[in-house]
Amino acid sequence: MRSPSSDERGVALLEFALVVPTLLALILGIVDFGDRYKSAAMYNHYASVAARSMTIDNSAATAKTVAVG
Repeated sequence: MRSPSSDERGVALLEFALVVPTLLALILGIVDFGDRYKSAAMYNHYASVAARSMTIDNSAATAKTVAVG
């Protein structure tokens, strides 16, 4: 078994330094997208609940309370 030379270790370190930031940015982008998607879905749900409350009770104050709380 041959031990890797210092040149081969340097190449591996360079490849690692080039790949890790790209993968880290990709992973953080996926997490950020998921968080934004969750927030948009939550706001959509609250708007739907407020609209449903408005159609049932015909009271803007009740609809606002339902949407906020």
